[in-house]
Amino acid sequence: LNLDPRERPVVGIVQEDMPAAAVGLKPGDKFVSFDGVPVHDQSHLIDLVAKAEGRESEIVVEREGAPMTFRITPVYDKEEKRGRIGIAFSSGTYEVQT
Repeated sequence: LNLDPRERPVVGIVQEDMPAAAVGLKPGDKFVSFDGVPVHDQSHLIDLVAKAEGRESEIVVEREGAPMTFRITPVYDKEEKRGRIGIAFSSGTYEVQT
């Protein structure tokens, strides 16, 4: 089944000098999929990104109602001890689809 998730994580902050900034992700972008896997929620996206550390992956976001596709390579974060793309989520704001 290819069901659309009810809630999509939203980018709140894009960190400079990180992969998300390099590929052009912007605050307000809503995550649709990561490497072909529909994103269910924030923790799911964090897990997908961590597992893809060092490997170029396709990310699809929705920006102003239109899908946009990017190629991004998560980098290892020594402090977090996992792969990251350099974004912070928008303070719990989600798009809820009905």
